[in-house]
Amino acid sequence: DEVIIALGGEVDLNVEAALAELLDSALDPPPAKLVLDLAQLTFIDSTGIRCVLNASRQSSSVGCRLVVRHPKGTVLRVFEVSGVDALLLDNDAAGDAAKHR
Repeated sequence: DEVIIALGGEVDLNVEAALAELLDSALDPPPAKLVLDLAQLTFIDSTGIRCVLNASRQSSSVGCRLVVRHPKGTVLRVFEVSGVDALLLDNDAAGDAAKHR
């Protein structure tokens, strides 16, 4: 099974705690795959990246795979520069990401 969480707007220090709580709750019980749909996300900073990476580690520890789909623009660039795209970009979404550069 797959749980999809669509994020929009900005992910930064102001929303990090709420996002961490949301991601924690999505893992109880853990699905096979947790998908973060970033199509509507316009900004993410290092605290948001850290939150996503922490959630990925937590997901792995309970047998779930966390992936991101549809990052675009600045968000995609942040994922690329940080190397997180190679770790978390869903293979099904890789073509989509290339279209949204």
